Amino acid sequence: AVVSTQSTVRLESERLKTLTTLQAVLTDMSIKTSPEQEINTELMKYQNGVWLCNVCGKTDRNKYNIKYHTEIHSDTSAHYCSYCGKSYRTKNSLRVHKYKAHASEKLIQQLGHVV
Repeated sequence: AVVSTQSTVRLESERLKTLTTLQAVLTDMSIKTSPEQEINTELMKYQNGVWLCNVCGKTDRNKYNIKYHTEIHSDTSAHYCSYCGKSYRTKNSLRVHKYKAHASEKLIQQLGHVV
């Protein structure tokens, strides 16, 4: 019975350490959340089994799709081009810009050549 009690105490102690560590990680993650991410979550909600855009009413079963969609309603430009510094409201707009404006620069970097 003593061994069983010691084992139970040890397991409980390990569980508390794990919970404390998890709480610290989650707290740290919330500090690192950008204002843009907070805006996106304010613009959406889960209702009746689907995610809903609070601005235009668009719905989707996938949370990521609605979070991605809500970027079009944001007044801030949260995505910056690493080549020229231009800013864009959506990740997709930035991706298209990089492809059209900087494809050759990216290829040169990947090949390790200098212009």
